[in-house]
Amino acid sequence: MSMKFPIKRLSTLAILLCGIPWMLAAQETSPLSLQDLFVLIKSNHPVAKQINLLSDRAKENLRIARGGFDPKLYGEYDDKFFDDKNYWRTFEGGLKVPTRLPLDIKSGFAWNDGSYLNPKQSLPAHGQLSLGANLSVGQGLMMDARRASLRKAKIFQELAEVEQFRMLNDLLFEAATAYWQWSRDYSRQQVLEDAVEAASGRFDAIRSMYLAGDQAGIDTTEALTQLLSFQLRLQEINIELQTSRLQLSNYLWNDENLPLQLTDDIIPLQLEEVMIPSDLAIDSLERLLDRIEMHPEVQQLNFQQSTLEVERRVKREKLKPVIDLEYSLLSPPNTLSPEGIGDGGLELGHNTKWGVSVGFPLFLRKERGELNLNKIKMQETAWKQEQKRLQTRNKILAYAQEFRILRDQVMISQEAVENYQRLLDGEEMKLQMGESTIFYINTREIKLLETQMKLLDLMFKLLKSEAGLLWASGTPLAN
Repeated sequence: MSMKFPIKRLSTLAILLCGIPWMLAAQETSPLSLQDLFVLIKSNHPVAKQINLLSDRAKENLRIARGGFDPKLYGEYDDKFFDDKNYWRTFEGGLKVPTRLPLDIKSGFAWNDGSYLNPKQSLPAHGQLSLGANLSVGQGLMMDARRASLRKAKIFQELAEVEQFRMLNDLLFEAATAYWQWSRDYSRQQVLEDAVEAASGRFDAIRSMYLAGDQAGIDTTEALTQLLSFQLRLQEINIELQTSRLQLSNYLWNDENLPLQLTDDIIPLQLEEVMIPSDLAIDSLERLLDRIEMHPEVQQLNFQQSTLEVERRVKREKLKPVIDLEYSLLSPPNTLSPEGIGDGGLELGHNTKWGVSVGFPLFLRKERGELNLNKIKMQETAWKQEQKRLQTRNKILAYAQEFRILRDQVMISQEAVENYQRLLDGEEMKLQMGESTIFYINTREIKLLETQMKLLDLMFKLLKSEAGLLWASGTPLAN
């Protein structure tokens, strides 16, 4: 299926990469191939550079999500001194360690003194160590906001890779279309320049014969009219070529982020030199259809559905009651005193603190509404997935049908050009033998030129269709 090119590599690419900012210049005519263009776009185009930032953004979002599990140091000090009295001094500090489970581990040290302490805050004189955990056995047991953020960040990282591919492939498809349009217009110019040269030589010859008395005066008018017609058409094509050249220049940038402009010295591969792509076999089409699930737009919807599934699990958890268990081991009273250091420690079942907190909304209207809304979004996304698969399949089939028809038309048109060329050659031989007129020569030449132009249009459409077939199936246009 891949497009085939004559082997003319890479002098133009070197010129482009080392070119003068704002203007692309060369000492001699150099061909710029489509693959050379792709290399330049992937290296220097602003959109291509912007695409690379997507993965960086996804990595930072993943870093942010992982930050929800970072251990945290904490500390709090409170002191009230009033009317020459020490009401209280309290301090508590330690380390909290979130885990990937519905479990947080906490270790700390607390100390306080004062005349008006709350009895609940009573501690040994030298403070107390603690080691405990908080476990959610109700809401948050299977999924919570931290774990959901991490999973969505991983999904977004995969989505970023798909989005990178989609944006780059879209850019390359647009560039390929602009390239083949430039190639078509350049080939038109070459054909018309040859036609103008032939018409000019014929006019000079007929005028000389007229001056010598061997040709009618009306024949010089006929030849001149043909020449002027071709010259006018050539001027029109030159304008179209300049436009398509500028259009392609939109995709050319140097490594200093400055735009480059194609000059007349840089030429495309002429369409006459491009081999006709091979016919699309049934198994090749089946392979393209099998790639539908890999199409970036289909994958984007798949990732969107995965994200909604994560959100659904979080919202389902909110239908459960909040039941948080807390358990801490406490150091014995004299553990931290100068005399007791090393004599005590944390003992399971002795010197403990534990508690449970429970909460549950009575009607769950908010929670049930959010869950039902999530289900609606998932159903909408599922329908979008089916629609996108169908659209992608039909787009591939449409491009495949267009490709096959255009390929047949190109081959027919090539044969027509060859036959019109034979007719023109034969008419010129008859003219030399006095059996034809300049009118018939001009008529044959006009039909030949029209057929050549038609062939170039068909080749442009065929090559664009081949690129479109790869693009529609989500196949990379460039490796």
